[in-house]
Amino acid sequence: STLRELNRSMQGFQPGSAAYNKMVADMQRLDQVLRELQPVLKTLNEKSNALVFEAKDKKDPEPKRAKQ
Repeated sequence: STLRELNRSMQGFQPGSAAYNKMVADMQRLDQVLRELQPVLKTLNEKSNALVFEAKDKKDPEPKRAKQ
């Protein structure tokens, strides 16, 4: 009985079904949102108060010339 119920439930998530298509679309949207958030999360990781205070763009450090 439980196996039949599980089988019936899983049929709703087979490729091509409405539930499956919605799940795939939702996962693709989630992936897109997470990719868009990556720069924000990186900034917050480097400067945790960046949401309150403006985060200045960091310039690439230039190597100093050795003293002679």
